[in-house]
Amino acid sequence: MKIVVHWEIHPDKRADVFAAFADMELADYQAMGGPNVKTLGRWHDIINGRGFSVLETTDPDAITEWMLKWNSAVDFEMAIVHDDAEAHAMIRRHVADQG
Repeated sequence: MKIVVHWEIHPDKRADVFAAFADMELADYQAMGGPNVKTLGRWHDIINGRGFSVLETTDPDAITEWMLKWNSAVDFEMAIVHDDAEAHAMIRRHVADQG
């Protein structure tokens, strides 16, 4: 399962979050998600304190637990997403079931 996570840092917490992020090794940050979460990519809008990542997991609770570690300073929105091939197959099944 792939999940896109959009985040926005609370404006009054940006300096603290930036400092914490700068002090971490990227591997340490990604390890916070645990062994069942793979980061496929992350993109940052640094000036506005927001961004998004695409994660893959078999355990969506692991992502929620990871986000809870940051939730006092960052707001999150998450959604399950599909690549083109997955979406195409799913929509074909849906259309066939409706017909």
